[in-house]
Amino acid sequence: MTTEEPITQAIVIHPHLLRKFMRYDKDFANLLALYSFYLYHAQLQKTNQILATNNFVHNKLHWAIERIKRIKRILKELKVIDVLQKGVYYYVKLNFIYTKKKVMEILDSTISASKKLIKQVIAQKPTPPKTKTKTIFEKVLEEKSVTPQKIARIQADINEIFSKKSYKVNPLAFGKWIGFCEKKKIAYNQNHLKSWLKSLHNRTSIEQLESIDLAIQKGWKSFYIPSIQKSKYQKFLGRSLQMERPCKNLLDIRAKADKFVYVFENVTITVNQPVEVLFERFSI
Repeated sequence: MTTEEPITQAIVIHPHLLRKFMRYDKDFANLLALYSFYLYHAQLQKTNQILATNNFVHNKLHWAIERIKRIKRILKELKVIDVLQKGVYYYVKLNFIYTKKKVMEILDSTISASKKLIKQVIAQKPTPPKTKTKTIFEKVLEEKSVTPQKIARIQADINEIFSKKSYKVNPLAFGKWIGFCEKKKIAYNQNHLKSWLKSLHNRTSIEQLESIDLAIQKGWKSFYIPSIQKSKYQKFLGRSLQMERPCKNLLDIRAKADKFVYVFENVTITVNQPVEVLFERFSI
């Protein structure tokens, strides 16, 4: 960074960074504005460690000091900037800034990739595009009138969460909840998604749906699932039944219209008997 002259012809913000900003919904424009302001002054000062105090930003952007501190704090949390003290002044260090050399590298790699793609297209016969099969989660959000762009962003956040740890969650229940949040304009971010997934993890499908349906009915801003100790379903998991054929190791319970679907290790059965009645009659 110190061996290259910062670019002065264009402000470059990578799409990956824009996606990070977009996750903050209402603060997206604020993050973009403050970060662009810092980039602009990095060009003027010809350094990636700029002198731009909060009062200086206040005078230029006409923002309240508290607003500047809040957005600046988010940029620091995203590792986009650092604040360094030199003497009596605090300098803003930009960790993501593209120099002339870097821009030329990006352009060269993009041109090379484009040429390679064109050659491949010419060499191959055209094939009809494959239709991507939509998940239950995506279908539920579509039914709730969530835009494809918003669905893609939500799915990207969930995929990022699952890249670190996977959660066993009923997609129908979770789709209904996210669709409700979108309809009621309940603000949430990736941390909320992770917390909700964690709450639903490894709980039976039926109690996930019951908890979320109750929260939607009450108009709550979050759902509340009973603890494992208070759950009326968890105690039956792992148990077996002796019906027309052995039903070994109950894995999940789902609701279907006015019936119950019991998923065992070796078979799935659909009956109109609730779990207490079913296990009272056929428990081994």
